[in-house]
Amino acid sequence: MEFVYPYHQLVGYYLEASKEFSETEIAVFDRIPKPFDFYLDDMMKETRYSERWKIHYPSGHAV
Repeated sequence: MEFVYPYHQLVGYYLEASKEFSETEIAVFDRIPKPFDFYLDDMMKETRYSERWKIHYPSGHAV
């Protein structure tokens, strides 16, 4: 079994959400292929979706 977790998508999402990093810094993670759509957490009732990072996240998070 080859387990894979797309950490770069998660890191990129958090960098963007924090609004503390420049687009140049975030772009390092954006250049890596994003083959997976995934959920930030389980059992989320209401979610939003980041096309850029291919992540479903709680609707209370702001990006």
